[in-house]
Amino acid sequence: IRLFAAMGFSEAQNRLGHYYENGTGVAKDYCNAVKWYRRATKLGNKYAQANLGRMYEHGNGVDYDINYAISLYRSAANQNHAWAQNNLGCILISGKEVKPDFDEAIEWFNRAANQGYAWAQMNLGWIYQSGQSVKQDLNKAAEYYEKASSQGIPQAKYNLGLMYADGDGIQVNKKLAFKLLKEASEGGVIQAKKPMNAIKYQNDGDYFQSSNSASLLKKEEVTFTTSELRLKNLLGIPSFVLVLFLAIALDSNNWLLFLVILAIGWYLYNLFWWMLYKKYMYNLANKRTVTFYSLLFG
Repeated sequence: IRLFAAMGFSEAQNRLGHYYENGTGVAKDYCNAVKWYRRATKLGNKYAQANLGRMYEHGNGVDYDINYAISLYRSAANQNHAWAQNNLGCILISGKEVKPDFDEAIEWFNRAANQGYAWAQMNLGWIYQSGQSVKQDLNKAAEYYEKASSQGIPQAKYNLGLMYADGDGIQVNKKLAFKLLKEASEGGVIQAKKPMNAIKYQNDGDYFQSSNSASLLKKEEVTFTTSELRLKNLLGIPSFVLVLFLAIALDSNNWLLFLVILAIGWYLYNLFWWMLYKKYMYNLANKRTVTFYSLLFG
């Protein structure tokens, strides 16, 4: 992947930055991560813009600069990058060293939620449940929590479970409430255990008040994806072509013909690699991360 990054493919540069940031196959190195994110950002890669924004937001490998982070998030958000839209909304709503702007934050959450981004749906649920800068609408809150819950967000399951347990804007359903709270607890929401046990032992108490809802506007880390197609079976083609042409060239008694055949082989070798890269190595539509290591060695 270094080869493609050095050749100027922004997707490869962004992925290499991701590897350095997370220590995937290389030693963790924030400075190198920033270097590659910057290169991809200059080429307009929205994923790199979002990643570089995260580095500046947390001061990883660079001096902390929330305003530059916002600028980078905004650039990616304007290209419909859902994670950047959600992150930008989180910063604007929190007033983190900037003037709070609920209206703009809600706009970005809506744009991300419309793309099916679960954390933005969770955040909109919390906004409509709490009535922050909008008219409180518990039905809408439950609707957004449902969408986020269906994608496995534990905080959304917790909030929705409380609403079902308490009948807060929706019909009481203790069985469903218990199920959601149990799943939230298993997903790491520690406070879900108390109301879950209260339902189990029929001790209603006051554990189901919506004021206990999780209000954490959590921001998910970016993931990078490639195709799940069976690229492994195709990786031998370029090398086979090169070896074949080399064998033909060596069998020739004419040096000029030797060089021509070798040049054609080298050209086809690189063409095959370029075609494989373009077709498979940065298809961002699927859900499995594939590395060169996994492709070569399973």
